[in-house]
Order: sequence, then structure tokens, then C-alpha cells
Amino acid sequence: MKFTAGCSTSVKMVAVAEKSGGSASVLNRIFELCGRDHCCVEKYGQPVPPHAAKSVLLLCGDTGEIDWEGWDVCVAEHELSFRAAGTAKLITYSLARDDADFTARNVRTIPGRGIAFEIVGFGVIGRVRLNSGSLSDVEEVLAAACAAVGVGIPFAEVLKALNQLNSFQSSADHTMYKPKGQFTE
Repeated sequence: MKFTAGCSTSVKMVAVAEKSGGSASVLNRIFELCGRDHCCVEKYGQPVPPHAAKSVLLLCGDTGEIDWEGWDVCVAEHELSFRAAGTAKLITYSLARDDADFTARNVRTIPGRGIAFEIVGFGVIGRVRLNSGSLSDVEEVLAAACAAVGVGIPFAEVLKALNQLNSFQSSADHTMYKPKGQFTE
């Protein structure tokens, strides 16, 4: 897992509860590419550093008991959103459910060119292309994108960052992916 080394000078903290570490890695890259030095990613359960605010809690999969109290925004898979009932602000994501706040649609493999999909949410649609990948990679990218929006990064900036990623480690098969520029099909 790749988490930010120390949030002590950061203003906004995203705590990620996941088993694979893939969403945390993608989220770190989004923050870097969007110039958000005041945002950091920590593994859920770590103490909140003194200068960091509990901005976003990202729940990727069923990772056990979660304390939802005190977070400005909670991001969760739609299927697990019932666990976050009563939180200040809830953002849901799904690969399959249209009633989630953000969904991945038209996921397709492009022979020799990778995987492409659209992120649909809050009345906007954005296209993303990765050099290669799997459905689990799409879910990690979608979760990270939702957390970035939850921190306050505009959707257009998040999409631009996703399409500029240099590389990230897939949790599914541990191969390196080098997403290309803007999807133009």
C-alpha cells in the first residue's frame, strides 16, 4: 500500500479502509497531479495527525468495523452505504448500480490499447483510459476519483489527472499500468 508519508503539515486527510492499497495509490497520484499538497492519504485506523482535518473516509469493500463519526465526507461502495447512514455527507460509487452517485459505465477492453470507461456522476460524464487493466482496477480508480471529489477537487481536474497517470500498481495482478492521455474514441 502506498500512503502519504506523514500528514503533519497537510490540511485535508483522506483515510482509506481497503485491503489492496490500489485506491490509496491512485488517490496519491491524483493529489500530486492536481497540485494538492495540502491533501494526504492515510490508512484507516492511523491516528489523525495534529494539523490534519478528518476530511474524507474512503471505504473500499467490507473491511470490518468503521467509525464514521467526525468525518466531513464518507465515500463508500453503494452496496455498503447503509453502514454510513447518518454521516454528514455520503458519496456512493458502483460498477453496477445506476442509483449510486458515481458509476463506471461502458467499461471496455481496447485490444492492444488497454481499458476505457466513463465515470458518470452528479450530471457529468468523463472518459478515462488505462493502458491495460481489469475490472478491479476500474473500481479502484472510481473509488479514488470519488474521494478526490469529496475533498473538493473539481471533477474535470480529477479526470485530467486520471488520464495523465504515469503508472500505478494493480492489486489484481501486480503489473504496472501506464495510462495514456485523454481518451478520444
